[in-house]
Amino acid sequence: MTATDTDVGEVEKMFAVNLFGPMRMIRHFHPLLIKGKGTVVNIGSVGGIVPYVYGSSYNASKAALHHWGNTLRVELKPLGVNVVNIISGEVSSNILKRDQSRSRELPETSFYLPLRTEFSKHINRVPNTTTPTEYAGRVVAEVTRSRPKAWFWTGSRSREVRFYDTVFPRTYWASDRLFTREFNLNKLKL
Repeated sequence: MTATDTDVGEVEKMFAVNLFGPMRMIRHFHPLLIKGKGTVVNIGSVGGIVPYVYGSSYNASKAALHHWGNTLRVELKPLGVNVVNIISGEVSSNILKRDQSRSRELPETSFYLPLRTEFSKHINRVPNTTTPTEYAGRVVAEVTRSRPKAWFWTGSRSREVRFYDTVFPRTYWASDRLFTREFNLNKLKL
């Protein structure tokens, strides 16, 4: 949903799953992690890296997870615990199926109504995704290494986003131009 049309109650539920759930797990199980010299695996997203349109709340929850994971990694490293942020591209999951089954539409009061058709196409798209089996295989192979990467990028489009983030790090004019064009946002100009 657009940032301006988002139900904040739904966002709170999303943060409860994507951020507060992992925080609670660490809070309760950190003695076992430290004793076992374990690895924490945070499932992040490219959405937490780039301003992907219609995903501001999801993007924010994943960005918060990434940054919490970075600090957690620094804090737990001396105690023998690895923390890995998985930066996931598009994976064939139930998220899009659930969105499509809800028949989400822009509210009649939305300033984005001129993009109603584009929004509907976006919600009902069939993206080029990585299969769950392929994704899980890559993640498990990485996180079971003796020295896993702090950030591991995998899944469809993750390479593109990583390249973009490396070449144009937080260059807002570039992302603004790219996403404005990709999502036809110039149609909104008053």
